[in-house]
Amino acid sequence: MPKGNGEELFFLIQGISIGLGTAVLATLVSSKKNKVKNNAPLIGLGMMQLYLSIFLPITKLVPKSHPVFDGFYLAQEVNAIYYAFWIWGIYVTWKLFHKTRLRDAVFFSAK
Repeated sequence: MPKGNGEELFFLIQGISIGLGTAVLATLVSSKKNKVKNNAPLIGLGMMQLYLSIFLPITKLVPKSHPVFDGFYLAQEVNAIYYAFWIWGIYVTWKLFHKTRLRDAVFFSAK
């Protein structure tokens, strides 16, 4: 199968998403002091990253290669919105993850 236009970028986004989602969930599970209700938005964002990068391609709800949407009039625009949402989600997940880690580090070091 020949590579589509931007396939490397798609796999880069997918790899970053898998790594970030795994890091978020592994950090929250390994931390004994964190409560689920305090980190519910972060857990949701981490699960969203894993859903977009692992679940959808494995279940073949979206293809494993680029472009995700194809064969209709506005497919290019829908792909742009899909990838923009995914990249924005990665950014928001990273910022909230970093903020949570800093908050927990300050909280635990004060005791």
